[in-house]
Amino acid sequence: MYFIGDSFTWGQWVSEEIIFPRLVESELQQTVINLGVPGYSFAQYETLFNEWIAKYKPQTAVLSIVANDLTNYSSDIGQKIYDTLKERSFSPWYEKTFLYQFVLKNSKKSLAVKTGKSIFKEAKNG
Repeated sequence: MYFIGDSFTWGQWVSEEIIFPRLVESELQQTVINLGVPGYSFAQYETLFNEWIAKYKPQTAVLSIVANDLTNYSSDIGQKIYDTLKERSFSPWYEKTFLYQFVLKNSKKSLAVKTGKSIFKEAKNG
């Protein structure tokens, strides 16, 4: 599993063991390659994709997009994503992300263990 992103993915100002790619690695017991680089944006993401993802063909690749990536786009791909998101409602978008589903699913498991029963309905896709 490869993570592509900027300083948020890289883990700026956060200790290595709690950056989100490491948390995913720990939870899934799967090797994670963190390709987060501070200051990177869509132009560099495209380069990382071509150099790493296309070459090594991992089973899963996660592109971490932060709000500043959408306003400071510097490539055609960034413009396309920005335009697409601008056309859609922003309220439910996060519910469809892997990270949201991952946290939701694991918080339900944790509550089920603590209470002895699940108090939430299962996520539609989880």
